[in-house]
Amino acid sequence: MNADNRVLESIIHCELLARCKAGEDLPCSKIVSVQDVPLREQQVPEPWTGHLDRARLVFISSNPSIDPYEAYPRWGDDIAESVRYFTDRFDGGPGQIRDGIYSPLPEGGWSGAVRFWAAVRQRAFELIPDATPGVDYALTEVVHCKSQNEIGVAEARQTCAARYLPEVLATATEARVFAVIGVQAVREVSDLFGLELDANNRFAQLEHDGNRWAFVYLDHPSSGGKKKRFATALTCEQLDRVRGELAVAELGAPLSAALAATSPETWDRLRELLQRVERYAPRFTSGDETRNPQSQFPEAEANALVEYLNAAGLVVPFDWTGWLNVVGPLDADPTARIAECTAEECLGYVTALLRAARFVEGTFEQQFLDGYPQLILGRLLDLMQGRD
Repeated sequence: MNADNRVLESIIHCELLARCKAGEDLPCSKIVSVQDVPLREQQVPEPWTGHLDRARLVFISSNPSIDPYEAYPRWGDDIAESVRYFTDRFDGGPGQIRDGIYSPLPEGGWSGAVRFWAAVRQRAFELIPDATPGVDYALTEVVHCKSQNEIGVAEARQTCAARYLPEVLATATEARVFAVIGVQAVREVSDLFGLELDANNRFAQLEHDGNRWAFVYLDHPSSGGKKKRFATALTCEQLDRVRGELAVAELGAPLSAALAATSPETWDRLRELLQRVERYAPRFTSGDETRNPQSQFPEAEANALVEYLNAAGLVVPFDWTGWLNVVGPLDADPTARIAECTAEECLGYVTALLRAARFVEGTFEQQFLDGYPQLILGRLLDLMQGRD
């Protein structure tokens, strides 16, 4: 079982729900009691909807609504089938949501458009015009148990969010933008991650495990709030930044895959090879003086380092020229830029530098004398050590 499925199963068969059904008085008791049925017949908590591990954009709302007649997993159902139900739910086949907005009916076919899903799809189209539901975006909540009109959410949200939301967001490995919908959701997300989002502050960024996450607070589609769209909630600069994050995530998907496939032993070996290079050519530092005047080109060490990067799959085949057009090239003093880079961006810059060196004679040597690869790889190794 992979880590994503473990998170799914822990939410679907939440220990706290079972304890509430057994009579314990917990913060979740009110929302659990909405379903006055035996535990086996209880509609299970909804972990998320869609392929969360692939989505670039994730919507976080308060809690899922409930329909007692919905063809939806119950506690007594096969757990593996329930896991597939949630991950494949947006795929549009029999028993699945069609076009991201039409709910499957128990007797077959689909319902009319579900208002909330339709609103979410339109918001996704704002940022990703050709967004595929369940692939480009996914849905989750701060409270996973189902109820109508948010009954029991206020009481349960702190317990449920603290217990599950960090794990859920960590599962969203490709996500760069989280749209937080409604007052209940934003209060808990903001408190949990220290974001200070509110009606006057709709945008925040968070560095997490080498990733840069953007959070946007949107008013709930059914509320009287006027900032239900990204275009009205954000400034023009913030909106461009959010779109840029999503574009980088799309172009950089091969970078994420390469990092995920790399073992801790590979990083250890890479650190050794980098240290050998830096004995002769230290990493770049900003300043007005000539760059690294004491450097001498460590030809054997640099070649060994690059050979290892290629062998380990860390010189990544991807559209690095298009990627550079989005993230921007390194400027004359890249230290501040590199200090803010994610692990994926570090790998992208390393790949771009080494690929570009093929086209201009002497560039390879000059890069190491200037110390650019050393600077970027040092940042990358620091970030990956934090992930171990």
